[in-house]
Amino acid sequence: MLLIVALALGAVVALLGAIGVLVPGVVPSGAAPSLVATAVGAPAAAAVSIAAGLAAVAVGVLGLRGVRGGAAGVARGVVGAAPGGLRIVAVLVALLVAALIPGGIIPVAGYSFVLVVAGLVVGGLVLLTVRRPVRGLVGIALVVGVVVLAALRLPLATFAPRVLEALAPRLGELAVSMAHLVAAGALAAWAIGEPAVRGRFAAGVLRHRRAITIAAALCALPYVFCRLTWLTPWPLFAPRGALAPD
Repeated sequence: MLLIVALALGAVVALLGAIGVLVPGVVPSGAAPSLVATAVGAPAAAAVSIAAGLAAVAVGVLGLRGVRGGAAGVARGVVGAAPGGLRIVAVLVALLVAALIPGGIIPVAGYSFVLVVAGLVVGGLVLLTVRRPVRGLVGIALVVGVVVLAALRLPLATFAPRVLEALAPRLGELAVSMAHLVAAGALAAWAIGEPAVRGRFAAGVLRHRRAITIAAALCALPYVFCRLTWLTPWPLFAPRGALAPD
């Protein structure tokens, strides 16, 4: 499924790049250009987009051929685990596609994360209600209570229309960004998927997965500390004039 998504959206990325080459300015580029466009300019970035999209299509085709190789694929060690070289190429292509996201990777990823979390909350409540009806109903009641409290305390009647009004002109940009983001995510997820045979390094990572996860989560602490200093008279890395009393 991941390979099919990567293949289809890779074709979309290549098509968007071709449109950008043939008809510059038609494809929404966002409030800020992509990392590639910033580095090499919009025309060259469109050409890179064509190459990245075709590379994603190629990875998808080769990966699907390996998965469907049948007995011959098993003999070559392909079925259930793609060749390591193809997985490395998939990661590199995913990074390149991500660098082509209009508006930048971090804002798009942040907004996408919010949407994913909201979907996971809804899906989790549904599954919990099916498996544990009492707990599920309690969870739904809590969520409904939070929504009602927010509706009473916030001007939701004007908030929702304002959000929709702000998003409407950027739907094209959001669609282009999501196509790049999902394509990159599908490639990366497939590349790091469960292999049939783990090497020594992978086995070590699996054994120490809890410590590695905790260490990765702690990487955000310096940022949190710096932002907390903005509440003091000695803010770290604050922009000039950000704390001016005007």
